Amino acid sequence: MRGYVRYSDDFALFAADRGALRDAAGELRRWLPDELGLDLNERAARTYACMSGWPFLGFRVLPRGLEIRRVTWRRIRQRWLGTERAFARGAITIDDLTRSNGSRLAHLERGRTRTLRRKELLDVCIGD
Repeated sequence: MRGYVRYSDDFALFAADRGALRDAAGELRRWLPDELGLDLNERAARTYACMSGWPFLGFRVLPRGLEIRRVTWRRIRQRWLGTERAFARGAITIDDLTRSNGSRLAHLERGRTRTLRRKELLDVCIGD
């Protein structure tokens, strides 16, 4: 095993070959429930070639950088619009709006999303 990356209950394993990854996945299936009370999500437990990219924390990890996944972008945009509507009807304060959308922006800033943030979120803020 070459190494791993973990953030909360998401993790990625790295190895020189798929066989080593299959062996590690078998060990994880036994270890996770006993030690951490977690189960391996079989749908998400896949092997990817690093050069072709792999999903992690809402991004696609590629050699050239992080790209936001479409499903993640749609979810962020819908939640952004929801907080804007909640603020407009007085259901949340400006501080709540700022914190909520600020955390979304902070997450997006980790990836290659500058153009997307400028174009799309500006449209959301001033109206489509």
